[in-house]
Amino acid sequence: MYPIMKSRFFALLLMGFLPTTAFSSITFDLRDESIVEPLDENDSLSFTSMGVTATFVANQGDLNVTGSGFGINSPGGGDITNQFDDTNGTEFITVSFDMDVILTGLQLSSFTTSETASLSINGITQTLTGMTAGNDVYSFTSGNFLSTGQTLVLAVDDGDSLSFDNITVHAAAVPEPMTAATFAIGLGLIVRRRRI
Repeated sequence: MYPIMKSRFFALLLMGFLPTTAFSSITFDLRDESIVEPLDENDSLSFTSMGVTATFVANQGDLNVTGSGFGINSPGGGDITNQFDDTNGTEFITVSFDMDVILTGLQLSSFTTSETASLSINGITQTLTGMTAGNDVYSFTSGNFLSTGQTLVLAVDDGDSLSFDNITVHAAAVPEPMTAATFAIGLGLIVRRRRI
């Protein structure tokens, strides 16, 4: 094979080996009332996007979506029902997935530059600071792998509030057994051809 043909062959072989979700962003839009509204007003909700199921669990009260935000409606008076706040104790949400994923981003709103929140991934906590009074988008490139069932926790800090708008992940590439077998056979044929 000519060098260019070899590189194209390997690229095509690799593309066939990896599932398409490995290359796709999967966004769970918590502000999409058509999806979330029928599921909210409970302490947890789950929904599926592109074959990946995410489960969201409130630490207290019920998850609640309105046209202007997604948050926790905690018991007691004075609570901001469509945001995470600390009016009746610190509110936080736990998120898990039914397969290995890589967190690539999340979006918060109603979160000003003087407010902070805590994000824990794999037991490592980082502080998120509001960037604008509008929509704040956070991107992640390291320390962001979540294995099946492992949790991510988003908590509002004292005196602050925010709306959790969406979370974006990539499914971690795990080839199916038949795909892996086909890849191995193809690799064996290439090695055998080189010997001839």
